[in-house]
Amino acid sequence: MLIRRLNYTGTAWTLARVTDWKPVEYTFSPATPEMTESQFRIGVASPDRPSPKSYLVFRIAAVGPGRLWQTDRAQSFWRTYSEFVPSTDVAHGEREAAFIRRFGPVNEPKTEAGELVTYTGHISQGFLAEVARAWEPEGADGLSRVSIDPKRYDYARHVLSRLVLHKAMPDTEVVFDFELRFSIQVRSLFAYMSLSAASQLERRAVMRRCNQCSTWFEPPRVDTLYCSDTCRRAHHVQAHSDRAHVRSHKKARTHG
Repeated sequence: MLIRRLNYTGTAWTLARVTDWKPVEYTFSPATPEMTESQFRIGVASPDRPSPKSYLVFRIAAVGPGRLWQTDRAQSFWRTYSEFVPSTDVAHGEREAAFIRRFGPVNEPKTEAGELVTYTGHISQGFLAEVARAWEPEGADGLSRVSIDPKRYDYARHVLSRLVLHKAMPDTEVVFDFELRFSIQVRSLFAYMSLSAASQLERRAVMRRCNQCSTWFEPPRVDTLYCSDTCRRAHHVQAHSDRAHVRSHKKARTHG
C-alpha cells in the first residue's frame, strides 16, 4: 500500500541536555532472515561494522513545554537516527540530545523532579540501521539511492514487516477525508519513523545529507542541498561570516 500522506504531530525538546549516562553490556547476534525479534540486538555485528561489547545509555532531560512540529509526509531522518550506533564514546550523547531537541524523544518520556526525562537506546536504532542497508552510500552527486541488489531490498522489507511495523501499529490509524481519500495518522515518533522508512523503501526514494546539519532528507529536486530553510539560511550566514573573516585577515596582513 503506497503511503501518500503520513500525518504526525510531535514535540521537540528544545532544551534537552545529557544529564547522566551508564554502561550496559550485551551480546550480539548476527542478523538473518529467520531472526525473531527476541534474537535481535541493537547494533547488529557484521564483518564490515564491528561493534563494542558494551555501550552507554544516556539520560536526557529537558524543562518547559517544548516546541510542536507537524508534517504530512514521510521524512528521512529515521536514517539519521539509525546511525546512532551503540558506543562507549561519551560525545555520542550530545548527538542524540541534538536529535531530541529537533524531533523529540523516541522512548516514552517520564517526569522526574519537574523535568521531562528519556533514555537512549531504543531498539529501533538497530532495526532501522538494517533497513538503511538497502540504500547505497552517497554517490559523486551526493545522492544515496536504493541498491539494485534485490537481496538487500528484500532483506529490508523483511526487517520492516517482521520486526518493525507491527510494533508501530498500536500508534497508527487510517483516516479518510470527505473525498474518501485516506491518510495515515501516527501518534509516536517511533511509528512515524517506521512508516517513513516503509514509504521510502517502497518508493525507492533518493536521499542526501543536508549540507548544514548532515541530517538525511529526501530532496524535492536533485540539486536541493539543505533539509530546511533554516539550514539553508544558517549555511549562507556561516559562509558569509567565513568570507568576511578571510578578508579581514588578508587586510590585516597587508597593512601589517
